[in-house]
Amino acid sequence: MAVGTKQVCSLCKGEREERKAELAELQEEGANATTAELQGAKAAVKAATYTYRSYSPRSLELYAQRYYWYVRALPWVVLNQRTAITRVLARRIMTPGSNPTILTKQLLESKSECFDGLRAQVLGMHHPSNGANIRLDPQSG
Repeated sequence: MAVGTKQVCSLCKGEREERKAELAELQEEGANATTAELQGAKAAVKAATYTYRSYSPRSLELYAQRYYWYVRALPWVVLNQRTAITRVLARRIMTPGSNPTILTKQLLESKSECFDGLRAQVLGMHHPSNGANIRLDPQSG
C-alpha cells in the first residue's frame, strides 16, 4: 500500500463550506425545498472533498503541472492507491522488447537476495559471539 501524508486544500475546504451553507439554507426553508433539491445539496457537500493523499494520481498530476521538477525528482511512480514502483523498474518494464518472464525471474532473484541479506543480519544478531548468551543475573550461574 502506498503511504503518504494527508493534505488539506484550503480552496476546496472553502468550497465545501459554501456547499454546507447552501444545504443548511435549504434545510431551514423546510417545506419550500423539494426532496430532490435537498438530495442534490447533500450530494454536493459529499462530493466537495478537501483532503487528499500526497500519493494520489490526481494530486501528482496537479504537482506535475505546477511543480514538474518535484515530480521528476521522485524516485517512484505511483500507479494507483495500492501500487507504486521505482523509476528504475518502470524503465525496465517500458523498455521495448523486454520479456516479462525474464523480468519476473530477475525480480524474484533480487527479492530473494534482499531477504537473504536481512536473514543474515538477524542471525548475526543472535550469534553467541555478539553477546546474545550473556546472563544478566549473576546469581543464576
